[in-house]
Amino acid sequence: NANSAIVSAISHYEVLERVPSSGWKAALLRVHATSHPLSLEQSVTIAEADAAWAKALAMRLYNDYGVPWDVMMFMDSENREKLLMLLKTRAEAAPAFARPTPLFVLHAKHGLGSRLLALASAMAFSDLHGMQLIVIWEQDASLHASFQDLFDTSNISFVLTPRFKTSYPVVKNSHKWDVAWKNFAQIFSVISGDDLEAARVKPLLKEPLAAENSGHIYWKSNALLSAQNGVSWEQLQKQLQSLSLSEQVQRAVERKLTSVKNLNVRGFPAFGAHLRTLTNVTEHTEIEYRNEFGSQMLRALNEVRARTVPDEFIAFLRASLTRGMQALVFSDDFKVKSRMCAALQDKAVCTSSDLDGICLQSVRSAECSVDAMSDLTLLARTETLVGSRNSSFTMAAALLQKKSKLLFPNGSNGIPW
Repeated sequence: NANSAIVSAISHYEVLERVPSSGWKAALLRVHATSHPLSLEQSVTIAEADAAWAKALAMRLYNDYGVPWDVMMFMDSENREKLLMLLKTRAEAAPAFARPTPLFVLHAKHGLGSRLLALASAMAFSDLHGMQLIVIWEQDASLHASFQDLFDTSNISFVLTPRFKTSYPVVKNSHKWDVAWKNFAQIFSVISGDDLEAARVKPLLKEPLAAENSGHIYWKSNALLSAQNGVSWEQLQKQLQSLSLSEQVQRAVERKLTSVKNLNVRGFPAFGAHLRTLTNVTEHTEIEYRNEFGSQMLRALNEVRARTVPDEFIAFLRASLTRGMQALVFSDDFKVKSRMCAALQDKAVCTSSDLDGICLQSVRSAECSVDAMSDLTLLARTETLVGSRNSSFTMAAALLQKKSKLLFPNGSNGIPW
């Protein structure tokens, strides 16, 4: 009777024939279904089905591949599916009884240039060591643009998540609530207060990978990987240049090319110049610099940028431009760029944008970050870059050049390798 009640609650039948029991024969009931129970798909809402699928993907990634819940908490189903397929493909191609594919989780921090340096490093390092890359790209006060605002994600070989559970820096003893973190080396880099000197002399990742864990790495970074980790400048270039620009950035590049002034008949300028001048005091932003960098690092960073003198930069650039040569000029401060263009006159190639005035007040906004990415793209088309040693933006432009050639007004030239 209990079973009949359950069945009748989800199905309806019409009795066609009753055969009573007789002796050892059981009673028979011949019925015809007048309605059918709903399928599982019909029984739940689309939102419930999507949530169940997302959870199933996360459980599979956690149980089989050791991906921490923290990393997946804000990752959408599309990226979870992609990550699972990438890891399955790697596992199927690996020898029998091989350990699971090691994971490289990059937590990219701070502004556009800083994140691109860290991204190129993570892409190159993970490729070199056969690791699967996961990129945490948060839209925060330092950069309001999403990864998709800047790049086409259709053919990238890594997955993205827009947020991360833990604070900055990572919460200590995180393995107490997620045992998966026990298998991760948690490594952090700091911004250099003296023109990336720390990134040049101090290895930011241990090599070889720590033997006491499964080889997974969580790297919170805003800087280049040290050359001591076996990654060459050429490998960094290859990885960053493999990314395709978003349609938004491509349109911004096209608009700037049509706005170019003073371009001579020789074609695209041989020189590209970028001057970094803004400090936490002069930049209009909601970034809590003291919390992000700490008092000591912030003081060192501001001292370096305060030593940047536009007149000295302009004089160096003018001396570097021989007869008939021109420089494509950019700066993080629109007023400084205008000053450089006026001082260099026909030696300067200057673009204009409807966002110039807006970005002076909100340089970290999504639209201004797209605009900045178009600046990087144009700078990378030049043969020689003249930049600020304290600028990750200048260094990112050098990575995007086909053949990097970088000059600094203080006489220290070249890439940090």
